[in-house]
Amino acid sequence: MIHVSLVKLFAIFYTVTTCLLTTIKTYGHPFDKKPPNLVIIISDDQGHDDFGALNPKIFNTPRLDALRQDSVVFENFYVNSTCAPTRASLLTGRRFLETGVWGVHGGQDYLNLDEQTFAQALAKSGGYSTAFFGKWHSGKTQGYLPWDRGFDTAVMARLYQHLNGQLYTKNGPSKASGWTDTVLAKRVAEYITKHASAEKPFCLLFAPMAPHGSWRAPENLIKKFSAKGFSKSLATLAAMLEALDSNVGIVLDAIEHSGIAENTVVFYLSDNGPINESGRKDLPALTDTEWNLRNPSKLKGNKARVWENGIRVPLFVRWTNKIHPRHEATPTHVIDIFPSLCELAGLGSAPRDNGLDIHGFSLTPLLKDQIPLPARSLFIANDHVQDQNGRQRYDLLKSIDNLPASRQHLTLRSGPYKLIRSGERAQLFNIQKDPQETCNLAAVEPERFAVLNAQTQEAFLKARDSGRAYQMPVFQIGGNYHTSLVHCAAPARLRGSASYDSHAVKNLKGPDAGVSFNINVTMTGLYDIFLHANGVMPNTTVRLAADRAQLSTTINQAQLIPLGSLHLNAGKQLLDFDITKNTHAHATGIASLKAISFVASSAEATKMPLHF
Repeated sequence: MIHVSLVKLFAIFYTVTTCLLTTIKTYGHPFDKKPPNLVIIISDDQGHDDFGALNPKIFNTPRLDALRQDSVVFENFYVNSTCAPTRASLLTGRRFLETGVWGVHGGQDYLNLDEQTFAQALAKSGGYSTAFFGKWHSGKTQGYLPWDRGFDTAVMARLYQHLNGQLYTKNGPSKASGWTDTVLAKRVAEYITKHASAEKPFCLLFAPMAPHGSWRAPENLIKKFSAKGFSKSLATLAAMLEALDSNVGIVLDAIEHSGIAENTVVFYLSDNGPINESGRKDLPALTDTEWNLRNPSKLKGNKARVWENGIRVPLFVRWTNKIHPRHEATPTHVIDIFPSLCELAGLGSAPRDNGLDIHGFSLTPLLKDQIPLPARSLFIANDHVQDQNGRQRYDLLKSIDNLPASRQHLTLRSGPYKLIRSGERAQLFNIQKDPQETCNLAAVEPERFAVLNAQTQEAFLKARDSGRAYQMPVFQIGGNYHTSLVHCAAPARLRGSASYDSHAVKNLKGPDAGVSFNINVTMTGLYDIFLHANGVMPNTTVRLAADRAQLSTTINQAQLIPLGSLHLNAGKQLLDFDITKNTHAHATGIASLKAISFVASSAEATKMPLHF
């Protein structure tokens, strides 16, 4: 009896021990209070098929292919159709229109200051160190920069300077020596190595600029692909993706060599689908044949459209020895990453200190235990809105009521089905059976079509009427910044002949031309004012006014023009800039107004360089 009891006791002990060891291997030691490090890598304009594993005829991406093999691969992962909207959703876990972002330039790419980023949530509630390296594109001026949005360490790259690019930190600008993404990848690796043994876990966002145009890559790589018979355009694109692969490898090697792979979750995604244009006048777009070679999956569309090839991109999630690599078919969206990071960090549900809803679902139960997500529909709007007259991209929106849902480019993914609206035309597809979106089922399933069509338009109207969509940013003046900047491509109002585009207000012809901007003066005081302008006609008189303060002066042609000084009171207000006199009646007073800078007189303010 005693012998039998001992055998049973040993069997129980063995079973319990095995289960405990399995649990520790899968989820970590129960008494290990340090949650996993979190590394998010987001590429730029990388398409669904831009990997050697899927497209070996063109691409060579061994490090990304290995990451894919070691990861949970989300086969139906969606983002928004362009870069700034996707980054807004990534940072906040919210649908981009309700974050203040609704485009890629022209003041449409500023993340509202009351939005909470995952960096802020993890630093405040999770005790994480946070870092950002690369393309930001969520606001270009003071208050909106990465070090203002929760990232303790941040290196921001000036957009699309792939070689010897300008870098910015909180302490000022510097120049990258060499390929910008490689310089950034090495900075990321240094950060990982430094923080690998730190008491606090870290959350790091690395945002390389490849393969966004203008397409450029090391010449030796271009020659390698040219030798295969590729055109200069296709060879440059392929070289750019191989360089991206190597830079991702630098980051992955740092994780491995630091011995933290089993306590580091890696997310890899792209911000939107591919585009066939190189972004260079001397480098032609891909031919139709080359475009088809780039897209062997034959997904429809491209970047800036809500067809599958514009919004369906890779998502790989690797947690070495903690989650099992596999392919996951569940439709997911970039809004799911924020709550996933929070749950992985041990916060449970994502904190909502600002009272704003998180629209995404945590993927952590699906990753760890394959627990299905709750049923939902995924709504995605395009950032090119159309008013009743078919507005151009940089017409100033006079009223959101002029944006009918029936004119927009919208989509809704519901189970295996996808409803897509292109202006007045709506179509229904079964994406599970027809990922190429070739067979319109609207007439075959009229009831389903009617329901999803109505839901799609209702979702747009809800976002449009939220009070948070299609608004220009509020520029922050003063505070901890010695120099504050108003980007003139973000007007709240236009008067007379004034118009705007991606980076400036243009065609300021006097005397009725003017523009207004939303500003928030955070520190009452005296400010010296400078215009950054091109094409100024001699003896043009301008007026600048905010609240009850104003100045008027005559200016002449220059790129940096001192206007004088204004005493500004703290608070939100409109900044008005007007041409009041132009001696050349039929000429433009100012051809292009890029920025207005405010230099604080307070000696206590931090000396900060301008950021463009």
